[in-house]
Amino acid sequence: MAEQHKSNETLLLQDQLKQKTKELAKLANQIDEKTRIIESIREQLDLLLKKPESLSWRATEIYKILDTANRASGDTFIFQMDELNQEFYKNLKSRFADLSTGDLRLCAYIKIGLDSKEVANLMNIKPSSIYISRFRLRKKLGLTADDDLYGFLTTI
Repeated sequence: MAEQHKSNETLLLQDQLKQKTKELAKLANQIDEKTRIIESIREQLDLLLKKPESLSWRATEIYKILDTANRASGDTFIFQMDELNQEFYKNLKSRFADLSTGDLRLCAYIKIGLDSKEVANLMNIKPSSIYISRFRLRKKLGLTADDDLYGFLTTI
């Protein structure tokens, strides 16, 4: 009985460590990305101060930096999520071979507790599309609309 209690505590601590590691990776990514963006914009502003006649061109460059940074931060997060969830993906694929990469990512996002708006933001789609994706995912997993998708995924 005591061994089982220790085992449960160990599993709980491992889950908490995993969650904190994910949060830390996400925060580190956000901080690093913001630092790079700020530095790039600062460089463009410094150049603009040296040559004020290049305002239009520099403003365009700053917008490009912001657009690129926005896309890159999403890609980095996806890469980190994929790295952190390899075992989860492997377990899902062994039980449900027809899941796509997008399905696997959606499962990971749901499992860590992101809501539909957050998932939509990460996947660059509308929240209404997430509801459709969740519906299709339930079908692939053999779940009904009444089944708890989050609860199901946390057991895998």
